[in-house]
Amino acid sequence: MPADQCDWRGWEQIRLRVLAQSSAGSFPSRPLSITIRTGDPSVSSDRSLPALEVGKWQDFTFDLLDLSNPGAVGSVTLSLSRGRYAEKTTLEFAIARLELLRYSQPTLLDLQLLVAVAFADARSLPMQVKLLGLPADATTPVELRLMKGAEAVATWRAQAQEGETQLTFPLPRVLSPGDYTVSGAAGGSTLSAPVKLVASPWQEVKQ
Repeated sequence: MPADQCDWRGWEQIRLRVLAQSSAGSFPSRPLSITIRTGDPSVSSDRSLPALEVGKWQDFTFDLLDLSNPGAVGSVTLSLSRGRYAEKTTLEFAIARLELLRYSQPTLLDLQLLVAVAFADARSLPMQVKLLGLPADATTPVELRLMKGAEAVATWRAQAQEGETQLTFPLPRVLSPGDYTVSGAAGGSTLSAPVKLVASPWQEVKQ
């Protein structure tokens, strides 16, 4: 990397566009990888490019939050991964652009329930959200709702930081068994994830 381009502390993601060609007509899974080395040359961060399609431009975006020393990026390398190619197979990869990205406002990128099924008398739901676009050490509110169809049966405002944040969504009362959805909103973006509540063996069942 040129000396004036080694500091990536202001960036959150890297994106590249790839055109892949193969005389075999297809690729094995994860045929190409990108390696970012920072500070100590022996320490690297590796990412694989999955599901390459022959003859089609594809965009791949990877987070940079796990870089060990983002202020001292030494090199970015693309490498051919091991694969079972027939003899004389020819491969060609064209890279149209390599970009560093940062969100201009808090953006919710992922919302996951850490349990797919919970008891209806549970007092909370463990979950994880992922946000980008926040200043260092800052937090932003995430509006969470537990929905049963179109009805919001529980709401909660949580604070989340840059990257991944684990949260515990408190449930204020015993809920009826059934299929629910947890939705989260932050910075104008909204995501949702399903969860199923089942009757608890400790829950009183009214006849």
